[in-house]
Amino acid sequence: MLNTFLNHLELTKSKHTRKNYEIDLKQFKNFIKKDWKEVKPEDIEKFLLKLKRQGMSDNTLARKYSSLRSFYEFHVQRNNLSYNPVSMVERPKTVEPETKYLTEEEVDKLLNIIDNVRDKLLVHLMVTSGLRVGEVTALNVEDVEGNQIIVRNGKGKKKRIIPMHPETRKLLDEYLDIRYGKTNALFVNKNYGRFSEWGISLILKKWGQKVGIDISPHMLRHTFATRVYEKSGHDLLATKELLGHSRVETTQRYAHVTKHLSSLVSLVL
Repeated sequence: MLNTFLNHLELTKSKHTRKNYEIDLKQFKNFIKKDWKEVKPEDIEKFLLKLKRQGMSDNTLARKYSSLRSFYEFHVQRNNLSYNPVSMVERPKTVEPETKYLTEEEVDKLLNIIDNVRDKLLVHLMVTSGLRVGEVTALNVEDVEGNQIIVRNGKGKKKRIIPMHPETRKLLDEYLDIRYGKTNALFVNKNYGRFSEWGISLILKKWGQKVGIDISPHMLRHTFATRVYEKSGHDLLATKELLGHSRVETTQRYAHVTKHLSSLVSLVL
């Protein structure tokens, strides 16, 4: 049953998400030590309670709950099970973490201190496109078509097209003139290979330290989302489209403070 579900996720979820599902489900299976079909709501309650007593955060508990619920719902829909035991268990409450973003002054300060075109392009691209770090590492040279970026395998296996900021396009042209290596990856590391997510995080951390800010890839994505949302007149649907969110509820977190997408991007910097 587990393998059938995980194989299904291959078609619908990212590699990172599938791995989390696998970890959560295997952890639960090791805890209950019984067949999946024999699981009762109280087994799930005991599992979550044990983890909570071990100090697990509410958000992680909620993720494990969601993994179990999705697993059982999948098999109920396929008539492998008569009911979903997770539906009878209360979902752990979550605390929405405060996601930080950079002000326009901080973005300018960061870009001005970067002394090489590759890293400047990386930061400028992430701030003006809202790409996830995994989407950035997956970019190939051919994914840039004119003034557009083609995200061919976004979260949930989705493809989307992101308008490119004019200044990003200029930096890209400069970078391509000096880019080295035989790989078709857009961003190349010192070993002539494709950048990893960890590698990008290190670059952002290095430049962030120089301006006294702890910068992460998601902070740049959140910076983009915040500024597009505010400068578009709070156009939630357009912001959702640019970020590649499946549900508008996910995008609403950027509402803390349908126009043409290209004109929205030009407002970011």
